[in-house]
Amino acid sequence: MKIYHLILIGMVLMTSCEIYSEALEYPDYQPGLIVNGVLSTVEGLWVHLAHNQPADGELYDSIDYSQFQVILWSGEKDKQYAGVQKEGYFYIDPDSLVFDSTTLYWIEVIDENGEVKLSSNQCLIPAPPNIRSLVFVQDSTTFPPNNYIELQLLDAQSSPTGYIHHKVYSIDGGQSFYSDPINYQNPRFRLTDAIESDNYSADIIDVVLNAKTFIRPPGYEVNQEVNAVLLTISRMDTHLLQFYQTVSSYRDTESSPFTVTNPVYSNIQGGQGVFGILHSVDTVLFLDF
Repeated sequence: MKIYHLILIGMVLMTSCEIYSEALEYPDYQPGLIVNGVLSTVEGLWVHLAHNQPADGELYDSIDYSQFQVILWSGEKDKQYAGVQKEGYFYIDPDSLVFDSTTLYWIEVIDENGEVKLSSNQCLIPAPPNIRSLVFVQDSTTFPPNNYIELQLLDAQSSPTGYIHHKVYSIDGGQSFYSDPINYQNPRFRLTDAIESDNYSADIIDVVLNAKTFIRPPGYEVNQEVNAVLLTISRMDTHLLQFYQTVSSYRDTESSPFTVTNPVYSNIQGGQGVFGILHSVDTVLFLDF
């Protein structure tokens, strides 16, 4: 009887291993282009162009990015070519852009022959974030003291919304600000810090944001105490929100080979990726002891 049980257990384990092995099999790799772009009313247009990579980790041959150009369309007639920030990264300064809540915006990636290789869905600028209150506070009961920002947003939208935020710091009362270098690998997404309205039952979104207490600006040998912060709050459009939600869902389940996940949201024709718009608002906050 014991031998029978051992054989049965062995068969179950072998079957489980076969299922696990099949779950880890990847589809055939199909080379293609990926474009991630964000248009912000404060920070302009940021675009990253790359090849998709096979799941086995073997890198695809690099591409000649100089053959591609990125175009931002504002309506059917107005278009602007993005400048090259570095290889594979494109940018348009916000000062050269005109934003209109009734205008449709989209991007195209064209090759050296002018052929459109990638194009995004058309997007509208979302409503601005409705900020009810902002306070920059220091908790001096800890050592070292701890800075944080109390944020309240009014959100009575009938559909889900999402927000992201970005902070740069000052040691001279807001005369100059310092920040970490821009992460070009994922320009201006900062999705790990996103705030979703679905996570709050009331129309008021009440959150506490971590903030730096000390920074070491260029030219300083020791840390300096922060006394002001420039906070950018941005409302995501529906495209960026769907992208964020599907990326979060994928990350939550990627460690389990038995979980079937939905594909990450894409609104790019001819390839993969996302283009969306942030309605951003800048606010300078001074430390309130």
